[in-house]
Amino acid sequence: MPETLPAEKRSQASVTRAFHNYYALLTNARYMRFTLCLTFYYVAAYAFITGSPFVYITYFGVDPQHYGWLFAVNIVGLMAVSMVNRRLVHRYPLEALLKNAVFIATIAAIMLAVTTSLDVGGITMIVGAVFVYFSMNGIIAATSTACALDAVPNVAGSASALMGALQYGSGIISSLLLALFSDGTPWTMGWIIALFTAASTLMALTVHG
Repeated sequence: MPETLPAEKRSQASVTRAFHNYYALLTNARYMRFTLCLTFYYVAAYAFITGSPFVYITYFGVDPQHYGWLFAVNIVGLMAVSMVNRRLVHRYPLEALLKNAVFIATIAAIMLAVTTSLDVGGITMIVGAVFVYFSMNGIIAATSTACALDAVPNVAGSASALMGALQYGSGIISSLLLALFSDGTPWTMGWIIALFTAASTLMALTVHG
């Protein structure tokens, strides 16, 4: 299939220009706060994705066939919040939605950390806390991305690429921390989720302008 974009509208950016764009993005405080807000949230999310099979199946003895249902509950929550978010964005500022969503996620993450630390509430409390935390992704991912790209409209393509790289590369951090600090209980997953969700909230709350 031939190129459909007219030659005069095609980008002629060089490799040097691309690196210059990334440097500009990395030094743009507003863009980076939104980007790190999402990145830290995904470090926590990947900690659950990576650590939950051990927690549910090995530690609590959930049948592997039923694990998928416990995971699917979170997806249902995410989808529901995403649909609600479609209505909310027409009524409230994106930054306000983001800050409230990460705050709610942090409360749920702290509950998860306390539950796993004190070994109270069992699997029910863990599933409930994770459900609330994970559901907030329906707002956090959309609003943080929109706010970040809005901060750098002239280099939105590079900005999107950098966000994607950090977002999906964050799983490396989660896996490394789980491997290094695993103690055979759900506590490791709990504190990693709480720590990085709190960091995500800090990034969102310190955005100015």
